[in-house]
Amino acid sequence: MLLSGPPSRPLFIASFLLLFIFIGSHLRHNLTSPATLLQRTSPAPRSTTNPLDFSIPLQFEEGKPKPPEETYSWTVVVPKTAEEDLRWLEIEVPSEQLMVYEVDNPNAQNRVPKNKGKEAMVYLSYLIDHYDNLTDTIIFLHAHNEAWHNNELLEQKTVPMIKRLSHDRVARLGYMNLRCRHDPGCPDWLHLNRPGGDFDFVRKPEEIYWRRHIWEELHPGAPIPQSLSGVCCAQFALSRDRVRQVPIERLRHYRRWLLNTSASDYYSGRIFEYLWHYIFTGHEV
Repeated sequence: MLLSGPPSRPLFIASFLLLFIFIGSHLRHNLTSPATLLQRTSPAPRSTTNPLDFSIPLQFEEGKPKPPEETYSWTVVVPKTAEEDLRWLEIEVPSEQLMVYEVDNPNAQNRVPKNKGKEAMVYLSYLIDHYDNLTDTIIFLHAHNEAWHNNELLEQKTVPMIKRLSHDRVARLGYMNLRCRHDPGCPDWLHLNRPGGDFDFVRKPEEIYWRRHIWEELHPGAPIPQSLSGVCCAQFALSRDRVRQVPIERLRHYRRWLLNTSASDYYSGRIFEYLWHYIFTGHEV
């Protein structure tokens, strides 16, 4: 008669060894299988989304400022003509942080494909040419130290705007207009479908050019906004992270439009004046 009882010690050890061999063989097969090796060695799949499909809005993420003990690298980008004097800026900004584009000088160190579109051609060209080696903050300015559209509290001068700029705020927001007052440009400015008889040729002369077909050329497939409103006057700061959230193909697309449009130098530049905030925030207002 067989008596029930605990298994013998040799039998227990043999069973454990067989189980260990089975599990090890199974894991070794999985780790060396072609599918597993491909998963371990292949780079992350790239998005197949067409960067020029404007029907798909870009997803912008709020940035994170640096810790207080860290400093920001920054660059000032300025377009100028040969007759404009930038000595006021050169004594305030180190040369390695200043990118000057003399747009009417074909032999200038920093060049643009064509002197067209006012500051827009320079801004886009800088971002395209330096897309992969940008500083933390990029500041886009005009070539005059004093202007009506600068901030009254800073005596309408440009240098104080540079010195007082909050790089933390730029890092967080991604895009920041350097003008504090919202007028002109906000809160309700350009209407792409406004009847011609309602144009304000004094305060909004660019609206006659900001027509539906212009929007469709610049953003094919994107919904037509009810209004396009942003603080004037094409002086702003960008974070590097925000620039890179906009595919470089889109920046090239905008520059191609500038090169090919029949709109004049003046009005093509004014069109972009009320477009920068949309490009880098996705907001129509």
